[in-house]
Amino acid sequence: MILIADAHINEIKDRQNDFFELLDLISTTSEDLVFLGDIFELWFAIPRFEETYQRKFLDWCKKEKQNRKIVYIEGNHEFFLSEELSEYFTVTDPLYYLDKDSEMLFMHGDMINEKDKKYRFFRWLTKNRVVKFLLRYLPFAKKIVAVIKHRLINRNKQRGYLPEELLNSFFADLEQFGNPKKVFLGHFHCKYDIVTKEGALHAISDFMYNEELSVLKNDGSLHTIHWKKLLEIIDK
Repeated sequence: MILIADAHINEIKDRQNDFFELLDLISTTSEDLVFLGDIFELWFAIPRFEETYQRKFLDWCKKEKQNRKIVYIEGNHEFFLSEELSEYFTVTDPLYYLDKDSEMLFMHGDMINEKDKKYRFFRWLTKNRVVKFLLRYLPFAKKIVAVIKHRLINRNKQRGYLPEELLNSFFADLEQFGNPKKVFLGHFHCKYDIVTKEGALHAISDFMYNEELSVLKNDGSLHTIHWKKLLEIIDK
């Protein structure tokens, strides 16, 4: 299984080229694929805001969904995917995905900090049907997008901040999710692992800055690698 988090693909061509080159590599494998959110810098699943590179990504997912399981968990930079674009993925969800068979939980990670009331209010304020209606139909929708983008850019200054105490506390209380054995997160833009006899939590390194992804092998081991080394590490 391949896990990718926090690519933040935007109009920069070099970043786009690397990302789609990675997708080409994945196409040569039989690995399942999990996107842990913030794959695009800003993604509204509304036709009038769709970028060419987002459409290219959706076309790739629709095709590759026939060959592998593709899971997409929305990050804080993505809006309304699970409502509007579920047909392109095997599983998509705005919060998390629990694979009951493997007892693995996949999340973006932005909702872990329950004390961050300002962010939770911002998320509630922007990820709702009223905002989606405004963005879809009203002429001043671009102004709404500009406000959201400005707010997200300000929060981006915290990239790379790892709240270890918070993650340890979250891992110690997974009963609400059915006590999964393994948890995988994005959002924090750096690698962090908690491993105990009861299970493990893994924060995944980002594609944006570190140009890395993670591979969960058949033996249960997790490997963080530069994306260009993908074919060297996956199970044959």
